[in-house]
Amino acid sequence: MTSRHRHHSAWKAAKFTGRAASQSGKYAEKAAVGLGRWATTDHTGATKLVASLPDLGFFNTLSIILVHVVAMIVGAMASGILLALLITHGITALFSF
Repeated sequence: MTSRHRHHSAWKAAKFTGRAASQSGKYAEKAAVGLGRWATTDHTGATKLVASLPDLGFFNTLSIILVHVVAMIVGAMASGILLALLITHGITALFSF
């Protein structure tokens, strides 16, 4: 194979590789954009539901926030109690076998 043919073959290979890389970049970008759009789309319709709700008012909003805070505190206390029971009785049960 002469030097000219090797240069020509190498040039064709480099050109093909560059074209393939640019095509794969386009496909990767298209896939990433599509995934981003899908991930940020509201599939449940919650946005329309919230938009159609009537205004609650200041005190109703505060009461909803208060109920959520109380539920969060009760849930944290229940988790703590269950964890304490698991540690105290679970470890002793493991050692008793």
